[in-house]
Amino acid sequence: MGGVNYVNKQPWGLIGEITASKAALAVTGRKASDVAAFARGSYALWEVPLRINTAEIKFSTTADADAHVVDVYAARGNSDYVLVGTLTLTGGTQTGPNSNVYVDTIVEGGIVWNTSCTEVINTAGNHIARWIINLVGYNRILFIATTLASNTTLQVYGSGI
Repeated sequence: MGGVNYVNKQPWGLIGEITASKAALAVTGRKASDVAAFARGSYALWEVPLRINTAEIKFSTTADADAHVVDVYAARGNSDYVLVGTLTLTGGTQTGPNSNVYVDTIVEGGIVWNTSCTEVINTAGNHIARWIINLVGYNRILFIATTLASNTTLQVYGSGI
């Protein structure tokens, strides 16, 4: 492969499934111990493997045009979470796993991360939209759906290099 180092690449993996919305985290509720007490299905948490510096995230949902709003937080080790920003997601028509469809539109909003460290790729057009983030040393990424389409499941997938 022409001198490209693939040692640290991670294949796509399911981070988690979100089946219930949850309020955005208050600034006093961002400790690792607070997150550990969350109800199953109300969040997705990725413990990023060592030596992964850049993460690529994609989502799937139950139906075309499902609309979700997801707050993203990050932490290092057992430190408190910091808000990365908010992603607005819309389901497309390309079939994903379990007969779900991939999210084809991701819109960044309220990003409080170095803006040169995040990027949306291939948004709209019923393709698989992806969100790329330079982790700058953070090793946990938390996803909370503050708005979730009714009767749906939002699946979060991650990969990294």
